[in-house]
Amino acid sequence: MGRVLSEVSGAFRAYPILRWIPALFWMGLIFFLSAQPDLPHAPQPWLDIVLKKTGHAVLYGILARLYLWALEGRPLSLSRPRLLALLLVLLYGASDEVHQAFVPGRTPSLWDVLIDGIGGGLALFVRGIESGNSGADRAFDASTRTLTER
Repeated sequence: MGRVLSEVSGAFRAYPILRWIPALFWMGLIFFLSAQPDLPHAPQPWLDIVLKKTGHAVLYGILARLYLWALEGRPLSLSRPRLLALLLVLLYGASDEVHQAFVPGRTPSLWDVLIDGIGGGLALFVRGIESGNSGADRAFDASTRTLTER
């Protein structure tokens, strides 16, 4: 099993384009769910809204992490891969809402795009904390360095 994982890992390093496969698969899952004219409903309307909006945030949070993983595998260094991953999440979320405009029983919502962005942003923020590079630390360091250099 370890040998197989090593070979797969080597393929991802040798061919960074392969790192996009999980994100593309996840995008396909989101597209499939969006193409359903009617999703199951919770017994109470308020609970249905909470579950569906939480689902949006979680699905797009995972997509953001998959985008980031793909972007970090690029041979060229990106200065802000988390920002680009978030932008991709927002673009895909917006395109998903346009898609829903053509699905009977579904309606597009800018609120859903906002929730998608919040889910993606939170997932990327947590990733920054996990890697010890939250972005907030860099901003704080830059501001204190500017104050001490005066």
